[in-house]
Amino acid sequence: MNNRYPQLLPPITRPKYSLIVRQQPRKARLCSFKDKVFVLFCFCLVDRRPLDPPPIVQLYQSNTIHFNDYYNSANFFLHTTLVNSIDDSDLHYANGNRTTAGSVVQSLHKLKDTNNAEGAFFIFADISIRIEGIFKLKFTLFQING
Repeated sequence: MNNRYPQLLPPITRPKYSLIVRQQPRKARLCSFKDKVFVLFCFCLVDRRPLDPPPIVQLYQSNTIHFNDYYNSANFFLHTTLVNSIDDSDLHYANGNRTTAGSVVQSLHKLKDTNNAEGAFFIFADISIRIEGIFKLKFTLFQING
């Protein structure tokens, strides 16, 4: 055996997760590129039109570990990105401005679904689209280990 290279360890079995979009908007109204306006010494939001209904994504685990292991965990979060509906390319900026407004990152919430069963959900109640066109939302799951 060649000792120059360490032996490969068997792969670590990691939990497999899947995301299911439980609610999503079909159409949305465009919001402006102005985030805030200064009015009498206070900042007020201008022309924000959140997606309605808000996107709701459910987290499933596809192995035998119980969901209770991560329901209350702050270690999971979901990030959404606006993508082109044709080639799935990310659209972070258009004409030097961000393409989305509001909260594009959500933490895990333990809620009950329409069948009164507990589930792990991410709710994007405050996200707006700033450019006109046909798009999709891409969701990316992150887990902080440590």
